[in-house]
Amino acid sequence: MWVLHDSIDSYLFALTVILFFISTLLDIFNAVCRHISINGALMSRIPPKLQNPGDPQKKFLTAVSTSEFLTLQKEAADRGIDLLTLTGSVLSLWVSRGCPLDFSGNDQVLRD
Repeated sequence: MWVLHDSIDSYLFALTVILFFISTLLDIFNAVCRHISINGALMSRIPPKLQNPGDPQKKFLTAVSTSEFLTLQKEAADRGIDLLTLTGSVLSLWVSRGCPLDFSGNDQVLRD
């Protein structure tokens, strides 16, 4: 009879530990969900605009054919700058001129 009683006690103890562990996990899950909903960690909302965001330089990739890449690389070497700087300068000039469809006429690119 005592052996049966001890095994029931050990099962109850194990069940209590498991339920406590599950309860703790649920509390952690609820805390994480609350944190995410308050702080917007999953970007569930559009962030507000910055008052003065500045104008830092950003790098991005462009895709051109191999021959155009080699031409741009040679042009950058001839000007003594890297390819990213040359590409950024050309794109900045294009944007400052209102993004024309072509560079013909008065909008010809000036060479040094």
